Amino acid sequence: MCERYQLAMTESFGRSLAVLPSKSQELIWRRLPELRDDPHPDGTESKRRVECYDDVYRWRVGKYRVFYRIGADCLVTLLAIEHRKDAYRQDTLPVSPGFVVVEPDDEDLAPRERSERSEDDSPPEPSARPLQRPFTRPELERLGIPPEYHEALLACTTEEELLEIAERLPNERLTQRVLDLACGVPLDELLDAPTYRFDETASVQDLLAGRAWLELVLDSSQREVLRTIAENEGPFVVTGAAGTGKTLVAVRALEEFARKLEGSEPDAQFLFVTYTRTLVEFSRALMRTSLSPPVRLRTKVETLDGLVRELCNDIPSESILRDDQARSWLQSARNQAFARPLSPDPQRDQRLAASLRGITDDYLLSEITEVIVGRGLTRLDEYLNADRSGRRRPLQRVQREAIWVLYETLTDLLRAENLFLAQELRQLALDRVLSDPELRRYHAVVVDEVQDLSLVALRLLRALCLDPRRLLFAGDEQQSIYLRCFGWQRVVQDLGAGDASDRHPPDQVVRLVLRTNHRCAPEIAAAVRAYRDALPDSAVSAERSVDRKRGGGSRPVVLALARWETWKTVLPEELNRLRREQRLPWDRCAVLVPRN
Repeated sequence: MCERYQLAMTESFGRSLAVLPSKSQELIWRRLPELRDDPHPDGTESKRRVECYDDVYRWRVGKYRVFYRIGADCLVTLLAIEHRKDAYRQDTLPVSPGFVVVEPDDEDLAPRERSERSEDDSPPEPSARPLQRPFTRPELERLGIPPEYHEALLACTTEEELLEIAERLPNERLTQRVLDLACGVPLDELLDAPTYRFDETASVQDLLAGRAWLELVLDSSQREVLRTIAENEGPFVVTGAAGTGKTLVAVRALEEFARKLEGSEPDAQFLFVTYTRTLVEFSRALMRTSLSPPVRLRTKVETLDGLVRELCNDIPSESILRDDQARSWLQSARNQAFARPLSPDPQRDQRLAASLRGITDDYLLSEITEVIVGRGLTRLDEYLNADRSGRRRPLQRVQREAIWVLYETLTDLLRAENLFLAQELRQLALDRVLSDPELRRYHAVVVDEVQDLSLVALRLLRALCLDPRRLLFAGDEQQSIYLRCFGWQRVVQDLGAGDASDRHPPDQVVRLVLRTNHRCAPEIAAAVRAYRDALPDSAVSAERSVDRKRGGGSRPVVLALARWETWKTVLPEELNRLRREQRLPWDRCAVLVPRN
């Protein structure tokens, strides 16, 4: 028992509250202090533990039932609100045995061949499932659903119809609101939903209108990492599996850096960098509930490419090659590189040219951009000694020499036309920052999704930071998509080496690990482990994170392919069929693939 409890809420609770009549909203909001004072059952029907859960309870408020969870950290998390006639379906949860295995047709038939099968061979359509409750117009208005969708939703009677209408709504937030209202949310899905502390003194209208203060709640692993950042000097490297909250910790680290600087640099400027524009928007949304307004207003959020374009704004966009254009120029360089004498020994020239036979243009281009340009190698001897672990194709010395000749020929051709590879522009931006101290304007730099950034890109971001002790890189090498040879050891060595322009060279790099998994259900983790254990001669070993989600009624659907190369045709078709069969929107689906 705790002397004092704090209240927090999930987004689902907020959505449930939003659709209630105003009198019911006020009643629940007015009685919340009862939970803060004592959330435990008192022997009456008012508060009862929900069957199948050790820490989830149901609280009676008028004709509604509020579901909440009591955490070990004295936090009472409001999960959802149900009308009393719907609430009791949450008390018992079905548990289905084992995995569902779906086998595609013989040898994974192509779509054209599949369409030629007789109708008798096609799987039966799932029977229509009626909505648990119909919509009302006031509910749709309170949820903010555009009026042009009202009539279709009011006439909707089955989950299949609802899914088709919901996916036409303008954004995913509205889609989720509609699905939650009509179908409800199983408690299992709420146990690990993001949780927010809120201003209990605010009115319910202020909360629902977005005017009340909210703060995202951290788990113990995240709090420990942030405590280390607050008490130590960097640079910092934060790693963890997917779903452990790396982005959240990276964002909150800005607040810790601001606290360290508030005495000496009250107007300090911060930079937060991530990989894509979509992640930029996600990070900005996260900052609204994770950072104080002064820190948020002094933080620039940008993609790496956006920063590079800003630093190299004199280079016209048409001078930067797209991938298909770069491939065309590489082919030209490949034709010209060995057409002229390279040394007094013609036989050596012939060996160089012959050594690249059988290596595709795509592989050569990625070798140049990832290893040579991406690491900022400027001499042949650096490339000959470079660690290429992860590139999958070993290269002999003569092949590396030939690739270097190809690289030099390619750059000569591009410079003659004032053209650049996208990766070369990052090196140019780095050179400009190192030569102009005025460009080093950020007192702290935080970088998310580091696993897909080259060493040159990371050197650029380090150079933009006035003090490397306020530098943080977050990522997971197991999630690397675009770089085959990313490795934290190489990054840490590069960070520890410091930079000639550093006014405060780092003493050491502080490595921190997040271990609590918020995204992956235990069943999916079990499916991954089963897959890896079944690999022949598997030597794969990975430190397992803690699964915070409890095992529930849902089991993963395992799609078995006879031939791996057929996934491009089979997967979209089967995934769409299964999604509709399970009545799931796209944002509730995931595809697990081996790394790279």
